[in-house]
Amino acid sequence: MRFFLLVIIFFLNLQSLTKADISEFEIEGIGIGDSLLNLLTENEIKTKSSDTHYYKDNKYVYYFFPYLDFLTTYESLQVTVKPNDKKYKIEGVDGVIRYKNIKECNKKLAEIKNELENVFGIDGIFDEGEHPGYKNSTYIRYVFNLSDGRVDCVCFDMSKKFENQGKLDSLYISIVSKDFSQFITYENY
Repeated sequence: MRFFLLVIIFFLNLQSLTKADISEFEIEGIGIGDSLLNLLTENEIKTKSSDTHYYKDNKYVYYFFPYLDFLTTYESLQVTVKPNDKKYKIEGVDGVIRYKNIKECNKKLAEIKNELENVFGIDGIFDEGEHPGYKNSTYIRYVFNLSDGRVDCVCFDMSKKFENQGKLDSLYISIVSKDFSQFITYENY
């Protein structure tokens, strides 16, 4: 039921995507171009993030926030900004839900993919491979490239080794700016 609510909220925010700007869409009320400081103080950003990762050449940094009090749909958020931006302007935001069973994650991913294809009027680009940070873990993903950003829907299938360490299979719904999307695609790896 909670996931169904997630899908409804997500799609209500995306109804006119083909004519709208990516900055009009939100995950947990957070959109591209917003300031992370509207949600958390600078001290909270540093102390509540369980994982902070700098991308290649320190062009971007993400903060991973598990279980923030204000989350209603997702369990965790991953928020990407430029490291030297004192305003913490959001370049990417990911909503995360964990699953104990990858089949459940893949089923929800297929439902979301179909809905997004209907909303956007384009097919999601299918991609699969090995998770870049966790050996023997894999992902399947659908990417929706838009003129001013992109939306990704991904299921990560963690290996048994990582599941035993508490890293469960996860569904990520991501919205990213055009600049960050181009960086991830052409510069980061």
